[in-house]
Amino acid sequence: MNKNTFIQYIILYLLFSIPSLVQAASDVVPQMEYQSKSFIKNWLLCGPFTVQSATGITTGDSHEIPTPEDQKFAFAFDFLSEQGGESGIQPTENMKFQWKNEEYTWTLYNSVKTKIDFTAIYGAVDYAVVYAYSEIVKATEEEVFLALGSDDAIKVWLNGKLIHEKWMPRALRIDDDLVDATLKEGTNRLLVKVQDIDVDWELVCRLSILAMFRISIYSPAP
Repeated sequence: MNKNTFIQYIILYLLFSIPSLVQAASDVVPQMEYQSKSFIKNWLLCGPFTVQSATGITTGDSHEIPTPEDQKFAFAFDFLSEQGGESGIQPTENMKFQWKNEEYTWTLYNSVKTKIDFTAIYGAVDYAVVYAYSEIVKATEEEVFLALGSDDAIKVWLNGKLIHEKWMPRALRIDDDLVDATLKEGTNRLLVKVQDIDVDWELVCRLSILAMFRISIYSPAP
Protein backbone atom coordinates (compact mmCIF):
# COMPACT_ATOMS: atom_id res chain seq x y z
CA MET A 1 0.00 0.00 0.00
CA ASN A 2 1.54 3.30 -1.08
CA LYS A 3 1.38 6.49 1.00
CA ASN A 4 -1.48 8.13 -0.96
CA THR A 5 -3.63 5.01 -0.75
CA PHE A 6 -3.02 4.79 2.99
CA ILE A 7 -4.02 8.44 3.51
CA GLN A 8 -7.20 7.94 1.48
CA TYR A 9 -8.04 4.89 3.58
CA ILE A 10 -7.60 6.88 6.81
CA ILE A 11 -9.82 9.70 5.50
CA LEU A 12 -12.57 7.28 4.51
CA TYR A 13 -12.36 5.56 7.89
CA LEU A 14 -12.73 8.84 9.75
CA LEU A 15 -15.63 9.98 7.54
CA PHE A 16 -17.59 6.84 8.34
CA SER A 17 -16.59 6.30 11.97
CA ILE A 18 -16.83 9.80 13.45
CA PRO A 19 -20.57 10.28 12.75
CA SER A 20 -21.31 6.94 14.40
CA LEU A 21 -19.23 7.90 17.41
CA VAL A 22 -21.04 11.23 17.69
CA GLN A 23 -24.39 9.46 17.41
CA ALA A 24 -23.38 6.99 20.11
CA ALA A 25 -22.34 9.82 22.41
CA SER A 26 -25.72 11.51 21.95
CA ASP A 27 -27.61 8.30 22.77
CA VAL A 28 -26.31 8.04 26.34
CA VAL A 29 -28.85 6.73 28.85
CA PRO A 30 -27.96 6.20 32.53
CA GLN A 31 -28.19 2.52 33.44
CA MET A 32 -27.45 0.57 36.60
CA GLU A 33 -27.29 -3.14 37.28
CA TYR A 34 -29.87 -4.00 39.94
CA GLN A 35 -28.45 -4.28 43.44
CA SER A 36 -30.67 -4.43 46.50
CA LYS A 37 -30.77 -1.19 48.54
CA SER A 38 -28.61 0.68 46.00
CA PHE A 39 -29.53 4.32 45.50
CA ILE A 40 -30.12 5.51 41.95
CA LYS A 41 -27.77 8.47 41.49
CA ASN A 42 -27.48 8.78 37.72
CA TRP A 43 -30.40 10.32 35.87
CA LEU A 44 -31.44 12.17 32.76
CA LEU A 45 -33.20 15.34 33.90
CA CYS A 46 -35.61 17.61 32.03
CA GLY A 47 -37.14 20.81 33.37
CA PRO A 48 -38.14 22.95 35.06
CA PHE A 49 -41.71 23.27 33.78
CA THR A 50 -43.68 25.86 35.71
CA VAL A 51 -47.22 25.41 36.97
CA GLN A 52 -48.12 28.58 35.09
CA SER A 53 -47.01 27.08 31.76
CA ALA A 54 -49.41 24.16 32.23
CA THR A 55 -52.41 26.21 33.33
CA GLY A 56 -51.87 29.19 31.02
CA ILE A 57 -51.86 31.62 33.93
CA THR A 58 -50.54 35.01 32.85
CA THR A 59 -51.00 37.25 35.86
CA GLY A 60 -47.95 39.38 35.14
CA ASP A 61 -46.78 38.72 38.69
CA SER A 62 -44.10 36.03 38.74
CA HIS A 63 -44.34 35.87 42.54
CA GLU A 64 -48.05 35.15 42.70
CA ILE A 65 -48.71 31.77 44.30
CA PRO A 66 -50.70 29.35 42.11
CA THR A 67 -53.88 28.03 43.69
CA PRO A 68 -53.97 24.41 44.93
CA GLU A 69 -56.24 23.63 41.96
CA ASP A 70 -53.66 25.05 39.53
CA GLN A 71 -50.88 23.06 41.18
CA LYS A 72 -52.88 19.83 41.02
CA PHE A 73 -53.67 20.55 37.37
CA ALA A 74 -49.92 20.76 36.63
CA PHE A 75 -49.37 17.54 38.58
CA ALA A 76 -51.82 15.78 36.26
CA PHE A 77 -50.61 17.58 33.14
CA ASP A 78 -48.36 15.70 30.67
CA PHE A 79 -45.52 18.07 29.74
CA LEU A 80 -43.96 15.33 27.59
CA SER A 81 -46.95 14.77 25.28
CA GLU A 82 -44.95 15.79 22.21
CA GLN A 83 -42.17 13.31 23.08
CA GLY A 84 -44.31 10.22 23.40
CA GLY A 85 -45.92 11.21 26.68
CA GLU A 86 -45.03 10.38 30.25
CA SER A 87 -45.84 6.71 29.67
CA GLY A 88 -43.97 6.40 26.38
CA ILE A 89 -40.92 8.65 26.63
CA GLN A 90 -37.52 7.05 26.07
CA PRO A 91 -35.11 9.98 26.34
CA THR A 92 -31.41 10.05 25.59
CA GLU A 93 -28.79 12.58 26.60
CA ASN A 94 -29.14 15.93 24.80
CA MET A 95 -32.57 15.10 23.36
CA LYS A 96 -34.28 18.44 22.77
CA PHE A 97 -37.85 19.64 22.28
CA GLN A 98 -39.85 22.86 22.30
CA TRP A 99 -42.45 23.72 24.94
CA LYS A 100 -44.21 27.11 25.15
CA ASN A 101 -41.56 28.66 22.87
CA GLU A 102 -38.74 27.44 25.11
CA GLU A 103 -36.21 24.71 24.35
CA TYR A 104 -35.79 21.88 26.84
CA THR A 105 -32.94 19.36 26.88
CA TRP A 106 -32.56 16.02 28.63
CA THR A 107 -29.27 16.39 30.50
CA LEU A 108 -27.20 13.74 32.26
CA TYR A 109 -26.79 14.27 36.00
CA ASN A 110 -24.55 12.10 38.16
CA SER A 111 -25.10 12.83 41.84
CA VAL A 112 -22.37 12.33 44.42
CA LYS A 113 -25.04 12.19 47.13
CA THR A 114 -27.93 9.80 47.57
CA LYS A 115 -30.45 12.58 47.00
CA ILE A 116 -31.00 14.71 43.91
CA ASP A 117 -31.25 18.39 44.87
CA PHE A 118 -33.15 20.12 42.06
CA THR A 119 -32.79 23.54 43.70
CA ALA A 120 -29.02 23.18 43.47
CA ILE A 121 -29.40 22.32 39.77
CA TYR A 122 -32.08 24.78 38.64
CA GLY A 123 -31.93 27.48 41.28
CA ALA A 124 -34.72 28.74 43.54
CA VAL A 125 -37.70 27.80 41.37
CA ASP A 126 -41.02 27.29 43.16
CA TYR A 127 -44.19 25.74 41.76
CA ALA A 128 -42.45 23.75 39.05
CA VAL A 129 -42.10 20.21 37.70
CA VAL A 130 -39.01 18.21 36.74
CA TYR A 131 -38.67 14.77 35.17
CA ALA A 132 -35.93 12.26 36.05
CA TYR A 133 -35.28 9.17 33.91
CA SER A 134 -33.05 6.17 34.47
CA GLU A 135 -32.87 2.50 33.50
CA ILE A 136 -32.38 -0.56 35.69
CA VAL A 137 -30.95 -3.75 34.18
CA LYS A 138 -32.16 -7.00 35.74
CA ALA A 139 -30.87 -10.50 34.99
CA THR A 140 -34.21 -12.14 35.89
CA GLU A 141 -37.75 -10.93 36.57
CA GLU A 142 -38.36 -10.17 40.23
CA GLU A 143 -40.80 -8.46 42.59
CA VAL A 144 -39.12 -5.55 44.40
CA PHE A 145 -39.83 -2.51 46.51
CA LEU A 146 -39.25 0.88 44.93
CA ALA A 147 -38.37 3.05 47.93
CA LEU A 148 -38.87 6.77 47.38
CA GLY A 149 -38.64 10.08 49.13
CA SER A 150 -39.58 13.41 47.60
CA ASP A 151 -40.03 17.08 48.31
CA ASP A 152 -42.81 17.59 47.31
CA ALA A 153 -45.33 15.69 45.11
CA ILE A 154 -44.26 12.65 43.09
CA LYS A 155 -45.40 10.38 40.24
CA VAL A 156 -43.62 7.24 39.04
CA TRP A 157 -43.81 5.20 35.84
CA LEU A 158 -42.08 1.84 35.39
CA ASN A 159 -41.89 0.51 31.84
CA GLY A 160 -44.60 2.92 30.81
CA LYS A 161 -47.04 2.02 33.59
CA LEU A 162 -48.01 4.52 36.30
CA ILE A 163 -47.23 2.66 39.54
CA HIS A 164 -47.29 5.44 42.14
CA GLU A 165 -48.46 8.98 42.74
CA LYS A 166 -48.71 11.13 45.83
CA TRP A 167 -49.81 14.73 45.93
CA MET A 168 -48.80 16.44 49.16
CA PRO A 169 -46.36 19.05 50.47
CA ARG A 170 -43.66 17.27 52.45
CA ALA A 171 -40.00 17.25 53.38
CA LEU A 172 -37.61 14.68 51.95
CA ARG A 173 -37.26 11.43 53.89
CA ILE A 174 -35.57 8.25 52.73
CA ASP A 175 -38.00 5.40 51.98
CA ASP A 176 -41.06 7.53 52.72
CA ASP A 177 -43.00 5.64 50.02
CA LEU A 178 -42.64 1.89 49.50
CA VAL A 179 -44.07 0.81 46.16
CA ASP A 180 -44.50 -2.76 44.96
CA ALA A 181 -42.95 -3.10 41.52
CA THR A 182 -41.98 -5.83 39.08
CA LEU A 183 -38.61 -5.57 37.38
CA LYS A 184 -38.69 -7.58 34.17
CA GLU A 185 -35.71 -9.43 32.73
CA GLY A 186 -33.54 -6.98 30.79
CA THR A 187 -33.86 -3.20 30.73
CA ASN A 188 -36.48 -1.43 32.85
CA ARG A 189 -37.45 2.19 32.14
CA LEU A 190 -38.02 4.37 35.22
CA LEU A 191 -39.53 7.86 34.95
CA VAL A 192 -40.12 10.05 38.01
CA LYS A 193 -41.99 13.36 38.06
CA VAL A 194 -41.31 15.62 41.07
CA GLN A 195 -43.31 18.78 41.64
CA ASP A 196 -42.07 21.54 43.91
CA ILE A 197 -44.78 23.27 45.91
CA ASP A 198 -42.52 25.57 47.86
CA VAL A 199 -38.90 25.99 49.03
CA ASP A 200 -36.94 22.69 48.85
CA TRP A 201 -37.16 20.40 45.81
CA GLU A 202 -35.54 16.95 46.09
CA LEU A 203 -35.71 13.24 45.23
CA VAL A 204 -34.20 10.06 46.65
CA CYS A 205 -34.82 6.61 45.16
CA ARG A 206 -33.62 3.04 45.64
CA LEU A 207 -34.83 -0.55 45.16
CA SER A 208 -34.89 -3.55 47.46
CA ILE A 209 -36.18 -7.11 47.62
CA LEU A 210 -36.44 -6.96 51.42
CA ALA A 211 -39.94 -7.31 52.85
CA MET A 212 -39.09 -5.28 55.96
CA PHE A 213 -37.45 -2.23 54.50
CA ARG A 214 -38.76 0.89 56.26
CA ILE A 215 -35.52 2.03 57.84
CA SER A 216 -34.21 5.48 58.75
CA ILE A 217 -37.56 6.88 57.66
CA TYR A 218 -37.20 9.97 59.79
CA SER A 219 -33.63 10.66 58.74
CA PRO A 220 -32.93 13.27 56.06
CA ALA A 221 -31.01 12.00 53.05
CA PRO A 222 -27.26 12.70 53.24
